[in-house]
Amino acid sequence: MQVASMNPRVVSRDDLPEGEDASAAEAALLDQAYIRDNHRTIRDLIQETIAKTGENIRVNRFVRFELGQ
Repeated sequence: MQVASMNPRVVSRDDLPEGEDASAAEAALLDQAYIRDNHRTIRDLIQETIAKTGENIRVNRFVRFELGQ
């Protein structure tokens, strides 16, 4: 849902190309505010899930499909 609604361009701010005008909070998925709770980022949500489950979770890539353009 996060990718569909917020349309991030890259996974993390390290993946942003040099000279990119957009801020990391808008363009990087892990730095975006979680759509269900604006006080947490996606990175925070992943860290909380890692703490609960004890499993390592990493987002390597994502794909967003858009119809009608």
